[in-house]
Amino acid sequence: MKFNASIKYLDYYLPKGRISIDEILSLNKDGEDTQVFKEQSGIRHISVFTQNDNIAEIVSNMIDKLLQTTKIKPAEIKYLVCGNPVLMGDKYSIIHYIHKKFNMEKATILSIFQLCASTLIAMGLSGNLLSSAEDEYALILSANKSPDLKKRYLGYTVQGDGISLVLMENKPGKTNLTHCFSYYNGTNSYQIIEGGCHGQDLLKLKLKIVKEGALFLQRSADKIKIPLDSFDTIIPPNTTYDVWDKLYSCLLDIEPGKFYLDNMGVGGHINDVDLIRNLKDYIDKKTQPNTLKKKDIRILIYAIDLFKSMDINYHIISLELPVME
Repeated sequence: MKFNASIKYLDYYLPKGRISIDEILSLNKDGEDTQVFKEQSGIRHISVFTQNDNIAEIVSNMIDKLLQTTKIKPAEIKYLVCGNPVLMGDKYSIIHYIHKKFNMEKATILSIFQLCASTLIAMGLSGNLLSSAEDEYALILSANKSPDLKKRYLGYTVQGDGISLVLMENKPGKTNLTHCFSYYNGTNSYQIIEGGCHGQDLLKLKLKIVKEGALFLQRSADKIKIPLDSFDTIIPPNTTYDVWDKLYSCLLDIEPGKFYLDNMGVGGHINDVDLIRNLKDYIDKKTQPNTLKKKDIRILIYAIDLFKSMDINYHIISLELPVME
């Protein structure tokens, strides 16, 4: 499905606080396994919020910068999307604070809590939700903050903290949304409810996710009718370096360099903030003033969301940066 929508503005924030991977792993793993994980993940430090960080103030400053840069009016924002419970806390909601502070009285608040894919889902939805009759925008905010140091280790990656922001508009621009695909595997819940099955082996589940994800990537490219090798890059989450560089590349028979992995070493896995961080950094490099684009740039963004129930959602959107005359 093609869309008449584009990304008007991107931004992200990583806190200055840093914790080494060694400190995290010392609380969870020991011996040879620690070194193996370090080598496979590629993560060296994770970004962390401290007690002195005011997330509401940081988000507010990011939106101030957005409004000054784009010159849009808050009344033109039709949807304000929250991509993580961090922004809707028990004591106060940063999303509602932003809605009130910036007079976004015409904006509908949407909550999409699929932690590793909320932003991607919202970007796809904006292509259908925004009217083409007048200037309309969807402002998508997401964040991650883990209060428990020990819980940052997830078995396949380590979580970091950060914030991302995307502004979608209802017309073509410099970064156009062209396709959006999703695949949902609820086999685990179905088997438990219907047949009394009690979950899956974690190692088998990891292998299943990689194989199933690679197949989903290939089938999505086939639907777009562009070979995977013809995309300029594939933006994955910052989970584990070797999974993308070795496993996915091998299964898809593409060069390892096709995956954008430049940010894997610092930050950790920051849920869907990873995707916007990687996308912005890649676009900034490709559109520097001294860089002449000779052809359209095509990008795939790929996200996986693994639930506690061990059900899995896969999401892809494709973007195109046309050569500007």
